[in-house]
Amino acid sequence: MNAPTGPDPILEALQARLGTQYAFEGVLGRGGMGAVYRARDLTLDRPVAIKVVLGDVATNPDLKARFLQEARTVAKLRHPNIVAVYTAGDAGGLLYFVMELVPGESLRDLLTREGRVGAVAGERILHELALALDYAHANGIVHRDVKPENILLDRETGRAMLTDFGVARALEGDGRMTGTGMILGSPRYMSPEQATGEQTIDGRSDLYALALVGYEMFSGKPVVDAGNVAAMLVKHLTETPQPISQAVPAIPEGVAVAIDRALAKDRAARWATGREMADVIGMGWTPQGGTTGARAAAPTGWGLPATKAGRFRAYVVVAASVLAFAITGVVLLVGRGGRPPRGVDPRRSYAVMPFEVQSGNREVAWLRDGAVNMLTLALSQWRDLTVADYERTMVLVRDAGLEDKRVDLDRALEIARRAGAWTVVTGTITTAGDSLRVDARLYDVASGKPLLTETRAGRLADDPRPLFDGLARYLLGVAGGAATGSVELAAATTSSITAYRAYLEGTRALFGWRMREADSLFQRAIAADSSFALAWHKRALAIGWADAAGPVYLAVTARANELADRLPPREQALVRGHGALAAGLTAQMGGKDGRTELRRAQAIYRELIARDTAVAEAWYGLGDALFHEQFQRDSIAESTARITGALRAFHHTLALDSTFHLAYSHLIQLYQQLASANTGLVLDGDSVGVLTDSASLRRFGGRAGLTERSRRAARIGLDLARGWARADENAITPNTQLVTGFIAAGEADSAGAAIERALTRPAFQGPERPFWAGVYRTLIDDPRGVPELMAAVRAARPETIRRFPLTDRFGWLAVGLDAAAASGSGEAIDRVAALWMATDSSGANGVSSRQLLDLVVPALRGTVRGSLTPDERRALLAGIRPSLAAPPNDPIRFGSSPLAYAGYFVTRDTVFSGLVRGLVPQQPYPEIDAAEALARGDTAKARAIAAGFSPADSVRVARLGMAGMRTALRAEVLAALGDTRGAIAQYEAIHPVRFSTALVDPGFAVYVRTFAARARLHEQLGERDKAIAAWEEFARRWQDGDALSDAPRREARAALQRLKDQPATPRP
Repeated sequence: MNAPTGPDPILEALQARLGTQYAFEGVLGRGGMGAVYRARDLTLDRPVAIKVVLGDVATNPDLKARFLQEARTVAKLRHPNIVAVYTAGDAGGLLYFVMELVPGESLRDLLTREGRVGAVAGERILHELALALDYAHANGIVHRDVKPENILLDRETGRAMLTDFGVARALEGDGRMTGTGMILGSPRYMSPEQATGEQTIDGRSDLYALALVGYEMFSGKPVVDAGNVAAMLVKHLTETPQPISQAVPAIPEGVAVAIDRALAKDRAARWATGREMADVIGMGWTPQGGTTGARAAAPTGWGLPATKAGRFRAYVVVAASVLAFAITGVVLLVGRGGRPPRGVDPRRSYAVMPFEVQSGNREVAWLRDGAVNMLTLALSQWRDLTVADYERTMVLVRDAGLEDKRVDLDRALEIARRAGAWTVVTGTITTAGDSLRVDARLYDVASGKPLLTETRAGRLADDPRPLFDGLARYLLGVAGGAATGSVELAAATTSSITAYRAYLEGTRALFGWRMREADSLFQRAIAADSSFALAWHKRALAIGWADAAGPVYLAVTARANELADRLPPREQALVRGHGALAAGLTAQMGGKDGRTELRRAQAIYRELIARDTAVAEAWYGLGDALFHEQFQRDSIAESTARITGALRAFHHTLALDSTFHLAYSHLIQLYQQLASANTGLVLDGDSVGVLTDSASLRRFGGRAGLTERSRRAARIGLDLARGWARADENAITPNTQLVTGFIAAGEADSAGAAIERALTRPAFQGPERPFWAGVYRTLIDDPRGVPELMAAVRAARPETIRRFPLTDRFGWLAVGLDAAAASGSGEAIDRVAALWMATDSSGANGVSSRQLLDLVVPALRGTVRGSLTPDERRALLAGIRPSLAAPPNDPIRFGSSPLAYAGYFVTRDTVFSGLVRGLVPQQPYPEIDAAEALARGDTAKARAIAAGFSPADSVRVARLGMAGMRTALRAEVLAALGDTRGAIAQYEAIHPVRFSTALVDPGFAVYVRTFAARARLHEQLGERDKAIAAWEEFARRWQDGDALSDAPRREARAALQRLKDQPATPRP
């Protein structure tokens, strides 16, 4: 804040005219057109910023009228990335507007201090601003002055926020300003059409300016720079900047495409909307088709060309690595020269590269990757050697863009360094007549010097594995390993070359997330050799990763364990660890305690990691075992330590292998848990904490601190989801995680766009499509969602649902119950519950389907009806009370709290409010306190409590605890106290995309009932048209209701008939 050094006549004038409403605290900044002051709104007790336009400008009557009209228009904008304008006015000739105070700095401040913005932060800032502009343009408002000075970076939430909407528009055309040669807007960031003075300016002008800002963020230099304004304007009209990828080679490709196209001189060649630009930034897609001088012309479709997949995977692994470094402090030797770390013997640290096949014989093409697998497997049986595993090596090869290309020595050395290996094996495979020749070469990674060359030859028709056995034995002589007592490669794998080749193909499919193809190939390998242990193990992984746990999964896992003795030590450990993990998961899903097996799996994986830290599958297995044990009912310290351990293990997995898909899945789920207001889990630096009491609330920075931590977790989860979806755009799971990531971040529009894109992909054309579409459209309040999901439930057959992965059907049917309640139909609730029971879609944590449904169905029926029957009350209390004994972070405890809250919401029964406070004692519940005060007749206390309610503007951008029911109760309290406008504002701030949900939530039914509540309040205010609109929306949502919702639907019909018979509301 800049403290004034002398008398400030503007501030004195403001204080004289606005001092009864605002307490001025100092000046935030000054410019050529006015000043900005920090103040406190005395009525609402909140900090604000007040911007004043200089008095000599404000004396123009036409300008004044235009300014106030523009301010009224801008004040209607409500977007998380637009600074809210609260009010505007004329204070004795001073034009001013009052706006949201953003704690932090401007983008200009950041660029002045740092020079440029990093790739991840810059991509997020650009994506958020494009969406903000899209929203403003859709509401008919063009900014006209997008520049770093008008972009604020919220220190508490991390959001980028646009300010000064409408100022340039309000001031344009003022004769005194233009007559003196003053340019409205900023010449450095003007579009060509602004530079030529065109009168018709649309949103594409803002996108041009945003691209200029983006170019400067990433490159550190403005695109247009000159000594005077005229020269700048000429450059906008005549000079095309070099593609930003040339200025900043490491820039994410989607960002480069978005910026280059938005900088087209012809606005028709730019992005048509901010949404289009944001989609390309956020998804990393590139246009297919022709290009113009601005690099990308109008696209005909979107996709990720196969030739660029490696570059995108490289971006993903860099992002994952950055996160891993931040959380675990692990430093990997990636792409560096120098010497091995102290204590590392370079001759005991190996990586094997794909061999170059120098033959036109297609029958030996498989040996390119097969050489890596065979030599890696043969070398890894020695406990005192560290060998980069096959999957890890192939990921690094793909990341280098060399999946089907020759790996030369320089690239081999680079990949070996990234794998943390200090001796690298390369080679060639040639054929001549009926002979096969394998040449292997060994290099020191630090120096690049050759260590030896060895050749093996044999008959082309013979099994090639003895050749690689011989090579491995010879190489081990160099490493100092014993040349006797080894396990022959054929014995460690299979005696059938047919089985082995199918196994290698299956492994590639497995790590390409093509689960059905992988399972088929592993079955083919097993059919050729039923004792092939690795094929059994990889098939178990394929089944488990596809979430198809069941008898087949257990049988395949058990067979792999029976055969594991013949494998090298590392592979044995992976098989044994996965066997223990499978047993623990199966026990949990059967409602039993799986801790013993899960902890045995953790011990196996930790022992393997202690020997070799570079095995991605071991890190993932450890994280998976910790992830699934996280909610066992023991001490808080033990539980949070497991969650922290899982978080770190998954990050380490992705740092080693960016294509380890399930690590993305569980990691995103963890961050979404940390972003939710309903779990009690808190992101705490490099660890996970838990909210247990008022002391922990203070330690986490109070409510504001929790909000900031929640938003940070949501942002990290969303960044991970974007990276995964970029790398695997055609798979169901990453697209699902991207949608849920947007939902966790409260971005309904982005989630909706991601849903629609996903539904065009081939993977979404199967029997799960109607469920998937209905579920995720319901969660963002798309009008199609509830009807689609209810239609899917009606058409579903239990045998079809049982084929869906358990976690999918559990989640989908849980949302199905929410949607059924949101449809106002008791019959629909019962139908979903019956389908749940018929498919045994219970989740883990020892909760059966019957127990869960006995708990949630009474709450759902009660919220639809608006009251509980005695039987429903008894059932609800009987189901909730045992949860009080669960640990503070237990999912059943948090899943029960919204049901208890619903019980209080519809009954005002203090037994339920007592349960709410008992289940989550660390949370204050001022709205319940106020409602209980009203029930006792203590209006003064209720009013005092209500004065501290969060304002509606804050609610609109926050996660909504108890699925919006807390906000609805605040609205009811305000209405009872006579603050009708305040109550309506609270109701209007509720949106399902920001619900923090748990298990099944009655909040969706309450949300529908809020439309009826709004209608009643509008009618009290005499706002006939608004009352009709609210009643019609309520009636639309419950048009398929039945006897359970009959009373409010009758009320709606009667109200609509009464209101429509009245004369229209006169316009003021």
